[in-house]
Amino acid sequence: MRELALFTDIHGIPRGKMLNTNKLSLPSYGCASGVLSKDILAQPVLFERWATPNGASDITFHLGQANSRRFKGGDTLLGANTVSIGSIVDTDGGRHIFDIRSRLIDLIRAHPVLGDVRIGAELEFFLGSSHKASEQIFPASHAYGVCGFSQNEDFIECAAGLLDSFDISWEHFCQENEKGQFEIALQHSPIVEMADRIILSRLICHVAAERCGTTCTFTPVRSKDEAPNNLHLHISVGDEQLAHPSIRHPIVDRVGRSIPLLLAIYRPTANGFRAGGISSFSSSDIIIDHNSRFTSIRLLSGAQDRFELRVPTSDCNPYLVFLMLSHLIAMDDDVDSSGKSMPTNFNEALTTLESSHYAQKVLGAEFLEAYRTIKLAECETLQEFGSVDSEFIALSK
Repeated sequence: MRELALFTDIHGIPRGKMLNTNKLSLPSYGCASGVLSKDILAQPVLFERWATPNGASDITFHLGQANSRRFKGGDTLLGANTVSIGSIVDTDGGRHIFDIRSRLIDLIRAHPVLGDVRIGAELEFFLGSSHKASEQIFPASHAYGVCGFSQNEDFIECAAGLLDSFDISWEHFCQENEKGQFEIALQHSPIVEMADRIILSRLICHVAAERCGTTCTFTPVRSKDEAPNNLHLHISVGDEQLAHPSIRHPIVDRVGRSIPLLLAIYRPTANGFRAGGISSFSSSDIIIDHNSRFTSIRLLSGAQDRFELRVPTSDCNPYLVFLMLSHLIAMDDDVDSSGKSMPTNFNEALTTLESSHYAQKVLGAEFLEAYRTIKLAECETLQEFGSVDSEFIALSK
């Protein structure tokens, strides 16, 4: 049997090895920890600090660990019959500072109320690279238009088949507002399971695109004139008063007030930060309203126990986003957002995040400093590309 054993880095990018489980002498594998200290462009940033090499297995992944999840497929994905997502440990057996998935699992275990939370996700992405106005085919650019399906039928069939094979429950595929832009809606699941499904769904879409001779990217902004790729999260906490028409629920209030503090996590690149300045079905301000799609948080009249967070972009790290949301749901702590307005640029968003007492409490000053250092290095590199088009191409590789 072949198993694709994955862990994720600080960006939520899956990394790992395909293992021949019939021939393994030990139920684990090691790899160099330098993969965890790179920016999103794969440039090493904090190598000397977090990834000093000690040998062939500076970090170790253990198969069948209690925190891992296995997806067994009738089909193969990258040659593997099974995909597992788990955690890695340092050479001393301790948790790595960038292992957000394990932190999330520990938080849920410590707060049973989080076991009742369910999250649904609408994940947007671009297929192919064509976005010039002269190449727009009018019917294929309509939201919910089926012409976009007909032009990408092979991809839709391949991606849907892989999702079904690996038991990732989805509710719909649909064409979105731009040519080659699609959305996949994943069925409500427990918190960690949904984060795992988002990671695997993004990988499946990449694989399906390659099989069909095209490309897929979750990079948010392809052009300043186009709707970005967003990740809309439908969060159910089991409280029928959540979307009350006249009373602001404390969970919704905390999530809303925390948006300026967490924007560098919800939109984790300089490219994604531009999504807030594009007129689309989201908002660049802290707006909470019933039923409107032009908001940060949408309260749904037909679903009293649920709210929709419309701020994150499709490239966010779901474990990191869900860790922050889970704290807001489980804790009664006040969020230190008094007087905070939405950051106007990505550097300001990073500074706001690092200086937030709330973020320091959840993530720790050491993690926040590392996160900001890596992201600032990305910004410096991306500035060299000189245009959104060039930046998009670099991020989509």
